[in-house]
Amino acid sequence: MAPGLPGAAGRDQSARVTGSPNRGKPIVPGSVRVLASTGDERNALLTLTMTMAGGPFGAAAAPCARLYLLDDNNKISTEHVTFYVAPE
Repeated sequence: MAPGLPGAAGRDQSARVTGSPNRGKPIVPGSVRVLASTGDERNALLTLTMTMAGGPFGAAAAPCARLYLLDDNNKISTEHVTFYVAPE
């Protein structure tokens, strides 16, 4: 992962549960827009766009997709995050 960019906790679930101290700070407030959402009883897909601030790239557009797998209790069991960052 590139320095200065937010992302999922990766394989170590403990970072997501306890909360990363840098999680969400690079995102410009008010810039997150949901483009589309779909799903069924077991899966959910969100496509978003946001603007990133700071970091090594300065301000940058960051479209992303989040795919969730739900367990039998309707809790998120797996999360996949994919994003692309391009300087504005």
